[in-house]
Amino acid sequence: MVSVPFAYDLDHDGVRLEAVVTQVSPSDVTVELVSPFPGVRYGLHVPYFAMYERNRNLDPDGSVSAKGWGTIRACAIGAYERGLGSA
Repeated sequence: MVSVPFAYDLDHDGVRLEAVVTQVSPSDVTVELVSPFPGVRYGLHVPYFAMYERNRNLDPDGSVSAKGWGTIRACAIGAYERGLGSA
């Protein structure tokens, strides 16, 4: 079972993104940047009608699925792009 919040870092277009995953469930992910735009958040939701097993962010045992890791990455990048728009 995954426990939130937890840190998530990645390099995107030569920029180091440091983030915290503040929510992860089978249908939702929310990520908040720590750097380079502290406090900027981004989230994604899978609607109920699309909740097939392959679309879930968590595996049945509660660990983050491959799809979930991709969603976390997309949210971190989305938060960064949102931060660029307000910079």
